[in-house]
Amino acid sequence: MCWFWAAFLGIGLALTANVEARKSPPIDSKFQRCLTRDQVTQERQKSGELLKLEKLLHKLPPNSNKIWLVEFYNGSHFNPNIFGVDAKMALYCVGAVMLQLNILSMAVLHYQNNGGIIANVVKVYVFMFTWFILEYSFFENVHLYTYDLFAEKVGFKLIFGCLGFYPYLYCIGGIVLATYAPHAFPENGFWGISRHVNYLGEIVQGIALALPGFLVLYGTTTPSWICMIPWIYPLYYTLLFIQREREDNALCKSKYGKSWDEYCLQVPYRIIPYVY
Repeated sequence: MCWFWAAFLGIGLALTANVEARKSPPIDSKFQRCLTRDQVTQERQKSGELLKLEKLLHKLPPNSNKIWLVEFYNGSHFNPNIFGVDAKMALYCVGAVMLQLNILSMAVLHYQNNGGIIANVVKVYVFMFTWFILEYSFFENVHLYTYDLFAEKVGFKLIFGCLGFYPYLYCIGGIVLATYAPHAFPENGFWGISRHVNYLGEIVQGIALALPGFLVLYGTTTPSWICMIPWIYPLYYTLLFIQREREDNALCKSKYGKSWDEYCLQVPYRIIPYVY
């Protein structure tokens, strides 16, 4: 039901943004990426002066899409402002708050279903995810330099992702814990390692958040497909980062040329050392 309303809201907002973009096309709708500060600085160092906006924009990769449905899905605006509020940052903040509320709700459900006792595994899960959200919110300025901000436009994909996918699918392992968790915890210079070792950290974190729910059910009479539900989150991250790494590799090769090729020879692994 929550995903239905997120999809419904995403369609409505995306259509509204699309109609407005067609009435008054944003200047960045013609490009695949928005202009970032490092590009402005780099061009200034080359020419010795600050180039006009038009000349800087023409150095960006053009958006050749002519299909309305693709535009509706991907969006037209990079950073639309509504009453002085950055809509993209607001969507991410709302999604983070919804995710935190869902995690706390799962803990309460577990408490009620477990006779007023919270299992250690649930405490660890809630603590880890809460720390992740608080750290993300406190260092919000770091988000301004991520792929989502300079390469993702505000369309149905991002709106539904922030309001439906992010707050409900990220914590899907918590549904298993809230329902099945027992009273005890189950017993049982980085960029020289790989070119995107930061992606590896995110994947390892996803695996760590999936393991508690999996270990609680593994070897029990619970259907095997339920045991695999927590792995949806790290699997999504892995597939997402493989695609992003390819895009980023092509961008860096275009931007740094021979220097990037030499770096790739010195650091042959893309994300996971000795594996990929």
